[in-house]
Amino acid sequence: MAMSKARLPVRAEDISLTRRVAAFAFILLGYIFYSYAWNTIDVLRPYIRASAGLTLTEAGLLYSFQSAGALVGAVVVGQMADRFGRRNLLAAITLGYGVALLAGVFAHDFVSLAAQRLVLGIFLGGVFAVAVGLYVGLFDAQVRGRLASIVGATFGLGLALQGWLGGFYLDNDWTVMLWAGAVPPIVLALFTFVVIPDDRHVIPYGGAPEAPVITSKMPARELFAPEHRRTTLLLTLLSGLGFLGYQGFSGWVTTFLKDVRGFSGADMGALIAWQAVGGILGGFFWGWVADRFGRRAGILGFVIGSAIIIAYLRAPAVPALLGTLGAAYGFVMSSGIAWGPYFTELYPSHLRSTAASVFHWGRIIGFLAPAITVAVADVVGLTAAMMMAALVYLAAALVWWLLPETLVRRRA
Repeated sequence: MAMSKARLPVRAEDISLTRRVAAFAFILLGYIFYSYAWNTIDVLRPYIRASAGLTLTEAGLLYSFQSAGALVGAVVVGQMADRFGRRNLLAAITLGYGVALLAGVFAHDFVSLAAQRLVLGIFLGGVFAVAVGLYVGLFDAQVRGRLASIVGATFGLGLALQGWLGGFYLDNDWTVMLWAGAVPPIVLALFTFVVIPDDRHVIPYGGAPEAPVITSKMPARELFAPEHRRTTLLLTLLSGLGFLGYQGFSGWVTTFLKDVRGFSGADMGALIAWQAVGGILGGFFWGWVADRFGRRAGILGFVIGSAIIIAYLRAPAVPALLGTLGAAYGFVMSSGIAWGPYFTELYPSHLRSTAASVFHWGRIIGFLAPAITVAVADVVGLTAAMMMAALVYLAAALVWWLLPETLVRRRA
């Protein structure tokens, strides 16, 4: 009887460029619907609130449940991906978030909506870590910033798609938008094993055959080793402030436009789409900047974005003006586009997905954003409450400045 042989690993460089590009394109396609699913909590908030008869506080808490789920998903899925294979986990979570989003069609009260958003968050929380872990291992470090910009563009496409569909369905049957975002990922999950190489048998691009592998049952513990502890804590704070600022402004934009400015669903959809377009264009720009000048160059975008937030909230209800400011906001806030590669480059390669999951650990801070915004809005109004996001982004810029620059170190 012939003896079976262990499968030998292959270097990423030896996988054809066509195969690697196809895998990356597949990840991008899934990322569009990951973005779509995540942003339904913001874009559809006023409609979910009206349909289920929720208070402003309850509507805001749905984001907190989704964020809490994402935190759990990031911690659990990121570690499972490093141990059992990122391709395997990508298929599972893509199917999972498609089904979970579809469940929102059948949730009609706060309890069922909270449960649905919690489960959806668990699956969505693992997408970033798994996707980053896959594509950074297939390509050279010198192009990862630009790859991240393309990934960011697809995230913007998910939001733009919602804005476009919103022009047709927000004032009619908004639940169609849940169906539109749920069915494609369910189908995509079935093709994951065909398109994506098995990362368990691939040596990362530029890595040595003897590169270390995960042996710990809790890879996250390595992130708190003495040599990594400060970095991990600062990254968690950075991502937390990013989520806090994003939810403090972007999370309430549709509510602001509808309840404060009095825009129709069609006008809101157009304004959200313009913001997404700005984000897409900005992603390409800041991805190039990250590869040319370093991962920390994006700090400038957060500073400029803080000023744009104030201008947006103080501007008159003129669609063209708000569309321009929204596009500018999306453009500069894409400066964090290289966080995916950046987070992984700060740690050993065998912790790639676990390191990328730190991005979601910041939700420990971020999921408090709706409660804070609502509490402040009850006292000084929604507009003033949303302005706090500008200060939060400035604080995030400071934390980012305290972290090391990986691109310079890798070139040395």
